[in-house]
Amino acid sequence: AEYMGVRRELVTSALNRMSFLESQVDNLNYENRQLRDEMDDLHQYSRRSNILILDESSNLVEEEGKVGMILDQLGVSMSSVDVFHRLRAIRPENPRSRPLLVKFI
Repeated sequence: AEYMGVRRELVTSALNRMSFLESQVDNLNYENRQLRDEMDDLHQYSRRSNILILDESSNLVEEEGKVGMILDQLGVSMSSVDVFHRLRAIRPENPRSRPLLVKFI
């Protein structure tokens, strides 16, 4: 009988511990979701001053000309551009499909 009492205590203790850990996991999952949403909001804010240009040009002179032409069409001067550069290829089988990222000041 005493043995059963000790076992019952161990099982109750393990169940309480498991319940506590499940609660901790739920809290961490909620916090993780909140942080992901906040990070996405911050990234979205930083992307507000960027545009992507999809083209197939392969040299810097062509790229600069194309960026200048597009900015002229948008009514924006090249002096408002902080930097532009190529991103990774959208389609790995076609490395020339790398979009240009234009970041404004």
